[in-house]
Amino acid sequence: MSLPHWITVRPLTSTCPGGPHIADLAGGRGWLIYTFIWRHAEPQITVTDAFWT
Repeated sequence: MSLPHWITVRPLTSTCPGGPHIADLAGGRGWLIYTFIWRHAEPQITVTDAFWT
């Protein structure tokens, strides 16, 4: 599965690639800051901040 073309994802800080990431939405109209928590039974994404214009 891949993301739609209007969403780009990058690490929030380059020194911690497993840490928070930012997803830029719709060419800069919004963003989500999230952390992916890998668990065997139930992986989850925790969104810590969101913005949309």
